[in-house]
Amino acid sequence: MVTSRPSMSGVHASTSESVKESACPAIIFAVSPIQLGPLPKAPPRIESTKGRKRGRKAIVNDSPVKHAWKSKQRKREWVKDKHWERERGRVQKKERGRGEKLKSLHLTVKQMKGEFCVICAETFTSSKSRVQWIKCASCCMWTHELCTPGLGIFYCPNCSSDSISFVYRSIARTLFLYLLISMTF
Repeated sequence: MVTSRPSMSGVHASTSESVKESACPAIIFAVSPIQLGPLPKAPPRIESTKGRKRGRKAIVNDSPVKHAWKSKQRKREWVKDKHWERERGRVQKKERGRGEKLKSLHLTVKQMKGEFCVICAETFTSSKSRVQWIKCASCCMWTHELCTPGLGIFYCPNCSSDSISFVYRSIARTLFLYLLISMTF
């Protein structure tokens, strides 16, 4: 018995089209970033310059090293002294009210023309040009900074002692009026 087989050409044509349609969306290509292009090179790391500088090891008894070390110590002390001197002429932070600006206790030449020292009674105009003056925190009278203890805040003898304050104030006012009258002539 002879049977005729159907031709396979039609079967392959229909199955190959269905395989192409179904297989194409199912294929996933794995692509790495290196295949797309080279990675950018990282810049060199920046070392932090903050913090304390590292010291050098040296024999302290050597005279050049010893002199350099002593000069550094003198410089540190000088900077501290300068900072302290700048702070002496200012009102302390605790005493300021909220929103007030930091005011200097020293005045200019125009403002100080008729003033005199509460302690030594020298007038501002007759004192040396570089001498600093400071105001009493209580009564606002002026004195040489050299005549004070140098604490930054100064209370004159009139304000510091309650028992004889009236006497000092009256003497100071009399002296002030005398100096004011003598300057006008």
